[in-house]
Amino acid sequence: MEHIVEIRAALIQEQAAIEEQLISAREQLASKSESLADEGEVSLVSEARSNAEASIKLLTKKKSALLHALSKTENNDPDFGFCEDCGDEIPAKRLKLVPTAVCCSACQDVREKKAKHFNS
Repeated sequence: MEHIVEIRAALIQEQAAIEEQLISAREQLASKSESLADEGEVSLVSEARSNAEASIKLLTKKKSALLHALSKTENNDPDFGFCEDCGDEIPAKRLKLVPTAVCCSACQDVREKKAKHFNS
């Protein structure tokens, strides 16, 4: 897979962006909570905290997926770039767009349909 170098670079770049977003989200959580608490807006504090915590949770999950993919590319893991569900090679175009992809597009669609069905 000659495109691994490009994917690794994209993963590193995306990791840096997520690190910045996490710092920003944590700072916002602290500052909004303090400023709203000073104003006595308890419900707004709660909402701001909830939104910031959800954002931090999502970013942390993305970071974890990035680190997992990055580890696989750095260790030349033979499974990197192959679908976890069907075993077929994930097209380079998909990996360049979504470097953390663990499934081909068809299997990802099936996963999303199942998740939607079970979350209904």
